[in-house]
Amino acid sequence: MADDRAPRSTWTVAVGTPDRPAVATLRVIRTPEGAEEDATLTVGYGPGEEIPLEALPGLAEELVTRYGLKTMLCQLREARRDLSTPPHYEHPPLPYAFVLGPAEVQEAGRDTASRAPLKAAPVQLGPKARPGFYYALGDAETPRAGPPWRGCCATCAAHRPPDRRRRPRSGAGTHPAAIRSERFPWICIAGTSAGPS
Repeated sequence: MADDRAPRSTWTVAVGTPDRPAVATLRVIRTPEGAEEDATLTVGYGPGEEIPLEALPGLAEELVTRYGLKTMLCQLREARRDLSTPPHYEHPPLPYAFVLGPAEVQEAGRDTASRAPLKAAPVQLGPKARPGFYYALGDAETPRAGPPWRGCCATCAAHRPPDRRRRPRSGAGTHPAAIRSERFPWICIAGTSAGPS
């Protein structure tokens, strides 16, 4: 479908069931390099339901090695299990993990990417010659998981050479792939990948 609509962008949506509330979106954009995919998956979990956070490193590994993942942000958030939005303020999501794909590691510099200012060392994903990295940002328990994430982003930005700092591309949506994972009611996964046309 995306090929038939090119060079226009394509946005698709899929939903889950009452037993497992979920919303997935996929936006495909044509770029000079080929095609860019921006995907988001949100899954609802209720009290007493275990969120499979231990599966995230394995998922990241597969996305990096097989699907050209560029970046992915994983977050936890308290919200409604059915993913509906009430007409009042809710707490924002908290970062849980972040993933850089091989191309982004090369752009930021491997030394910088492998020495993030976090408690846990980043986990290498994929082959040693062209690795990606998985960064644990939170513990799913501490309410204030934000500062380590902000420190990591600030350090990476400060150490990136000026000629490698990202410039916004016209027509491209939000670049960082995000995984949003709700602490009690829902989990969401989103990612950006790029490949040849």
